[in-house]
Amino acid sequence: MIKWKTDTFTNLKDFDYIPFEELVEVYYKKQLNYLLEDGYELKSKETPLEFFTMDKNTIKFNKIAIAKGGNNITLDLGNKEYPLEFYENSGFYFYKTPNKILNLMTSHLHQPDVSIMNKFHEEVDWDGDWKSLMDEYDKKYPQKHITNKKEGEFSWRANFALVWWFSMRDEGIINPLIISPYEIGLFGRGSHRCYMFGKLGYDFPMFLPKIENKIGHRKFYEVNLDTRRWFNNERLRLLYNGQRKTAAWFRNIELEPKVFEDDVR
Repeated sequence: MIKWKTDTFTNLKDFDYIPFEELVEVYYKKQLNYLLEDGYELKSKETPLEFFTMDKNTIKFNKIAIAKGGNNITLDLGNKEYPLEFYENSGFYFYKTPNKILNLMTSHLHQPDVSIMNKFHEEVDWDGDWKSLMDEYDKKYPQKHITNKKEGEFSWRANFALVWWFSMRDEGIINPLIISPYEIGLFGRGSHRCYMFGKLGYDFPMFLPKIENKIGHRKFYEVNLDTRRWFNNERLRLLYNGQRKTAAWFRNIELEPKVFEDDVR
């Protein structure tokens, strides 16, 4: 299940294919225009649709930042590098990571352990007086550490931004995560979304790159993407084949990989 902010991506099904140039148009014309009409303000000075060449083989899109109230968002396509040939000749498959896999997550970003956060979620009433309960937890677990905020954050809820939580719960997901062919580690970015989507009951929408591999004259389209150790202190592996429209999740990949039941599509 996914609650979307707009109808831009609602009709996409697993392994629907979108050419890269078309996806740029979807993100930076249809989706961006909708958000601006909804009251978001454009904070970036650069022209979103433009990219610049890092070298003869690599491009990088301008960052595009928008804000509404205290909710600051960067649309995912920007400020990342892509192979020029991939931009001109390839594209992405839409795919949703099942919610039950997200719920296996035991750490996200700064915490080595989110057991206190999980306990908080069991007690909290988000439509009631959640702030008093959070204040109680802050007093009970006062330890802080430095994150991207200079003043530090309470360690038990570090990077659990309330504005993100309520935005995702009340308004819905704004855009899928785009995985670049240069990406190292699945969910190396967006791990806070893994945790929040898991608790909200959402699947995690992504655009996975169409990658063509070759051995001699043979072409094949199987792609492995590994996570960091954020899932029960294990790495997970996603094996997908966009041509065949199949995906499988594996755990314990350093040992003997074991497939998740019912996660082959």
